[in-house]
Amino acid sequence: MTDSVDFTEDQENDSQLAHDLRAQIKALGIENKGLKVQNETFRVSTRTAAVTEVLKARKMNPLVANFIPSDVVADADSIGKWLGEQGGVFGAFIDPNGEVESSAEGVDQDTLDAIARTQAAEHAGGVSAQVGTDKRIAELKSYEGKTFDEITALLKR
Repeated sequence: MTDSVDFTEDQENDSQLAHDLRAQIKALGIENKGLKVQNETFRVSTRTAAVTEVLKARKMNPLVANFIPSDVVADADSIGKWLGEQGGVFGAFIDPNGEVESSAEGVDQDTLDAIARTQAAEHAGGVSAQVGTDKRIAELKSYEGKTFDEITALLKR
């Protein structure tokens, strides 16, 4: 039975060439490990950027990208399919045309517009009216020219 020889370690009877080749192999191994780490970093950041762009195009919060599994391909179709299955968790719903609606069902457009104005005012540092004020003002304007009894009857509805 022969003793096993580790050819990655220098031996007593090695030539200078064998010693130099082993040193090069070690250096290349270290460089290879570094390149693998760098490649993985670039791969992850490229995928994250692609997924984020798809989410922004669908007017969704880019942080949803953190929850999309790595086995979902980073293209619009695959992400759209995943959002169709899982998007409700993030408040996104797929309409019949395959577009993502990022609003909840049952919320009318006036309320969504009022919420958007309120959020814009908050970000601008201004004071905003309560959500639904526009609708209430329009409702009150419809009472113009009516008698007290008519208005009372409308308010009791």
